[in-house]
Amino acid sequence: MIKMSTEEFLILYKSALINKISLEQLANLMSGMKVKSLQKRRSELKRKNGVELKHLRSDTSELDSLKLTGLWDTYHKLSSDIIKGKHNTTINKNIYVITSAQNATPVNHKFLKSIKHYCDIRNAELLIIPFRYANPTSIWSLAAKDNDWWDNTISKHLLFNELILNNKLKILGNIKIRPTATNPLSGFDSYTGSYSGIFGHPKIQWSTVATPANILPKILSTTGCITIQNYTDSNVGWKGAFHHSFAAIIVEIESDEIFHLRHIHAGIDGSFYDLDKLYSSTTVTNNIRVEALIAGDSHSEFMDNDVLNATYLNNDSMSNVLKPKYLVFHDIQDFNSRNHHNIDNELFRYALHHNGNDNIEGELQKVANFLDNISTEFSINVLIKSNHDEAFDRWLEESYPKTDPENARFYYYMKYNLLKNIKLTETSYKTIDPFEFWCKHPDSQQGLKNIETTIFLQRDDSFIVKDIELAYHGDAGINGSRGSAKSLSKIGAKTIIGHAHSPNIYEGCYQVGLSCALNLGYVSGPSSWMHTHCIIYPDGKRTLINIMGNNWRL
Repeated sequence: MIKMSTEEFLILYKSALINKISLEQLANLMSGMKVKSLQKRRSELKRKNGVELKHLRSDTSELDSLKLTGLWDTYHKLSSDIIKGKHNTTINKNIYVITSAQNATPVNHKFLKSIKHYCDIRNAELLIIPFRYANPTSIWSLAAKDNDWWDNTISKHLLFNELILNNKLKILGNIKIRPTATNPLSGFDSYTGSYSGIFGHPKIQWSTVATPANILPKILSTTGCITIQNYTDSNVGWKGAFHHSFAAIIVEIESDEIFHLRHIHAGIDGSFYDLDKLYSSTTVTNNIRVEALIAGDSHSEFMDNDVLNATYLNNDSMSNVLKPKYLVFHDIQDFNSRNHHNIDNELFRYALHHNGNDNIEGELQKVANFLDNISTEFSINVLIKSNHDEAFDRWLEESYPKTDPENARFYYYMKYNLLKNIKLTETSYKTIDPFEFWCKHPDSQQGLKNIETTIFLQRDDSFIVKDIELAYHGDAGINGSRGSAKSLSKIGAKTIIGHAHSPNIYEGCYQVGLSCALNLGYVSGPSSWMHTHCIIYPDGKRTLINIMGNNWRL
C-alpha cells in the first residue's frame, strides 16, 4: 500500500467503515501496519484536525475479494469528487503532461525524471491516469498482500476522475481500459459528447470523430504509459507487451476553444524529444532538427492560408523551427480542372471555362509555384505519388483533345513525350512520369525552379526514414484492396500515410490529415478532416501535430 496523506487516510478509513472492514484487515492492507499504529493515527486525526471517526470492529479473519473490491470502489468514488474539486481550484496551468500507470507495477524512473524536469522548465502539470490489470504471474503483485497500489513516486499525480481542460477537451481519468485491449478507443466515439477526449492506456492510438460542418472534429487519443511492462504469460499478454509504449501526451491550452496535442516517447535513457528540444532528467538540448515533416495532403491549388503560414512561411513555422531534412508531400496536386471528382460534371466544367480556370498547364504551374515558395536550403522535397497526382496521368490517357481546345496543344506536347520515352520492361512497359517531366521541361510555363532539391517518387518506390516507410499514399492496400491505416498496419513495416484526410494512429501506421481548405467542393456532410502533419524525430519516434486556428503549438 502506498504511503498515505491525511486526506487519503481519511477517505480510506471512511471506505472501510462503509464496507464493514475490520481494524485488523485495514491495518494489514496498509502494508502490514500495526493495529496500534492505525489507532494512533485515528486519534491524531481527531486531535490535529478535529475529525472524529467511529471505531472499526475487530476481526482477524482474511479479507475476502468481494469486500476488497467494494472497499476500493468506495475509496475511488469518495476520492474522485475531492480530486476533481482540488484540480478545479488548484490547477491553473496551460501545459499538461498526461500518461498512465498500471497498479502493482514499478515506474520507468528515468522517463519519470525527464518528465518532471520538463514540467519544472515549462511550468507544466503532470497527470497520471491509473488503470488495473490482474497479473497472477507478476513478481511485484506476488510480493504484496494486496495488488491495488501504485508506485509512491507517482501517487500525488494520479487522476481518478474526469477533468475538463477547456471547452473542447477533457481527460477521462475515470475510464479504466484493459491494457491488453486491441482497440482501446473502440466504443467511445459518442461517449465524450462534444469534447475531444484523452484516455489512459499503454498502447498509442489516435482517431478523429466526424462532427457537423464548421465544427472542429473530435480527437480521441490514448496516452502511453509510465510503468514498465507487466503482462500475463498469454496470447493477449504478449500482444499487450508488444504495443506497450513508454509515452505521454503533451496538452497545451491556448484558449477556451483551442488546444494542442502531441505525443512524447521515452528513449532507452528516459530522455525524449519534444519539437526542437531533447529533454533528459537534468539537461535540455536546443535546436534539434527533425528527420522529416510529413504534411497533410496538400491539394496545393486550395492551400489553407493559416496552414501555409504556420507550416512553412512564418518565422516560427514548423519548417523554420524544426528544420526537417525532408519535407514530404501527399497529393501535391488537386488537379481540380480534370480530377475524378469533377471531370464529368458539366456545370463545374462550364464554370471553370467562363472564369478562366480551365488551363491545365496553368494549374500545374500553381503547384510548382507552391513548391518553390515553401522550399528551403535545409530540406529536400519528397513528392509521394498519390491518386490526385495520377489524375493528370489519367487525363493524358483518356482525354479527347478535339473537345478540349484550351488544352489541346499541351495534351499533344505531353503525349508526344510520353510516347517518345516509352520503354519495354520484362512484363510490361514504362515511360516518364508526366508531372516530373513537366516540372523539368514545361511547354509554355516556367516549371519548377527547385528541381535539384525535389524527389519524385513513383508507385511501389520505397523511401525509408529511420525505419519508417514513407512512400505509400494510403489509397492502395494489400493485394489490390483499398488502403487504410488499419490494413497497412499489418504489413510489418512502420508507415506514415495520407489520403483519408482524417488523422489516425493505428499500431505501426500513422496517418496525416490535410493542408488545404476543409470544405473542398466534392465533399459534404459531417467530417473528421483535420489540418494535421506528422514529424519524425532523430530517434525514429513520431508524433502527429495539428494546426489549430493559425498555430501549431502554444
